[in-house]
Amino acid sequence: MGFIALATTLLANATTLLIKAIGAVTFLGKWVFVELFVTAGMPTVTAAIYGINVVGDFEGRAKRSRRSAESLSSIGQALKEDTVALANLRA
Repeated sequence: MGFIALATTLLANATTLLIKAIGAVTFLGKWVFVELFVTAGMPTVTAAIYGINVVGDFEGRAKRSRRSAESLSSIGQALKEDTVALANLRA
């Protein structure tokens, strides 16, 4: 969905620039609201969809949380097993 919205936005911007370059601004006057929606609205909608996908990635968050817990657990276990001695602290 995001790629389609990006491609549509780029195509609309290129078309708008071409119309302004050839001087057919009167044609653009009829479509100014469509141009505004596509050039400003589509990127906004795309960013919102991407944000919802990132925030709603509960499975990814659960995996990362599980990996972090395992890593912290192994670090905690290593700290418990390590003997505190002056020789170890100097090494």
